[in-house]
Amino acid sequence: MPSTLRFCATVQKSVSVPSKNKIDLSEFYNDRKGVMEVDGEDLTELCKAVMKKKPAKSVGPQGEMVMMVLLSDWQAGKSEGGGSDAIADRIVTFQDRLMQRLKDLRKIGREVNTVYLMGLGDLIEQCSGFYDMQSFGVDLDRREQMRLARRLVLRQVDLLVDEGYRVVFGAVPGNHGENRNAMGKAYTTWTDNDDLAIFDGVEEVISHNPERYANVTTTENKFDETLTLTIDVAGVMCGFAHGHTFRNGQGKNCVKTNGSIGKIEGWWQGQAMGMLPIGQAKILFCGHLHHFVSSSATGRQVFMSPAADGGSGWFTETSGKSCPPGMLTMLIGTQCGPFGWSDLAIL
Repeated sequence: MPSTLRFCATVQKSVSVPSKNKIDLSEFYNDRKGVMEVDGEDLTELCKAVMKKKPAKSVGPQGEMVMMVLLSDWQAGKSEGGGSDAIADRIVTFQDRLMQRLKDLRKIGREVNTVYLMGLGDLIEQCSGFYDMQSFGVDLDRREQMRLARRLVLRQVDLLVDEGYRVVFGAVPGNHGENRNAMGKAYTTWTDNDDLAIFDGVEEVISHNPERYANVTTTENKFDETLTLTIDVAGVMCGFAHGHTFRNGQGKNCVKTNGSIGKIEGWWQGQAMGMLPIGQAKILFCGHLHHFVSSSATGRQVFMSPAADGGSGWFTETSGKSCPPGMLTMLIGTQCGPFGWSDLAIL
């Protein structure tokens, strides 16, 4: 290598040039910079040092790690896309894939012993009061919808218990779970919500068989008395919200758009400014908009889960948009690295 290396660079600059109509135009030109010299011997020594660097010694797992499973927007009772039969088949398939996913992760050294099942809302469709033609767009009544959703949650719990996993479950309320009056407005309380009642029913079932379900518990805050839930998951603060309270993103540090990310990050920024518990979370999980979103643009992580329903013909016809159904899963914990999560999979 020569003793001296010579570099030159071309830099693009812009200047404002007034035009006849008094609008500033940008005129671009190239500016040849002076020659910069670098000592080649120093660079050679640096390259040698890089090549001599030995791989770091392998360090065993540090910290905690659990599996996070998001149960979002099942819309049980919705007749589109094959109806409730198809919804149930999809969710059963997701659950079976989860069990295989846990086995596959164990094969590559991800020793997971605890699984969090978190309900993100809208597990049932309801029968009226949410959109036009809803009463003609359902194939189960409200009681049947509740029963189907409850059985599906319990099936997942049983699969995990049979394999020896510790199970923790919790939920937040969604808009389709609201107790609404004839005007289509929720008129009781925020937590008078079918999305919470489904998990209440599951909790009652397992409480009557403490021997079998000894390793099944609810989250530390159980079902909070607000629309959100914030808990410590394996050393990582996680927040959960359905997403129906999100509005257009207007915050300085969020994506300035009316799209999904802007709505989520703008809302979350407001929660942080108001010093609400979910504003302190490192990771935010939500649903509601029926498609997958991941963003860490603000320095914190946002995930939005896809839905499990058969889609919306009206939405697709008017926008051309659609998203395949799926169930969002990932590992969470201090063992997962600086982001607090790893091994994401949509089943």
